[in-house]
Amino acid sequence: HKPKNEILSHFPSIASMCLQHGLDITRNPIPVVPAAHYMCGGVHARLQGETNAKGLYVACEVECTGLHGANRLASNSLLKALIL
Repeated sequence: HKPKNEILSHFPSIASMCLQHGLDITRNPIPVVPAAHYMCGGVHARLQGETNAKGLYVACEVECTGLHGANRLASNSLLKALIL
C-alpha cells in the first residue's frame, strides 16, 4: 500500500534480504507464519526459578518450568514475574 521508493528508502536491508530469497516486498507483503515462540525458554528450572547450579536463578523468557506448557506468550512472562 506504499510507493516502491518509500518502501526501499525506509527498509533497504529488509528489501534486499527478501529479494535474495525471491520475495519482492514492493509487490507482495512479507508472509508471516506462526512460529514456535514457546521454544525461547530453555534453562530448566523449578517453579521458583531455581536451577541445578547453586545460586543461579532464572526468570521469564529464559526459564523452562512447564508452568504454562507450550503456550509461551509475552503476557505469560508478566504472570510468571508475579508468581516468582
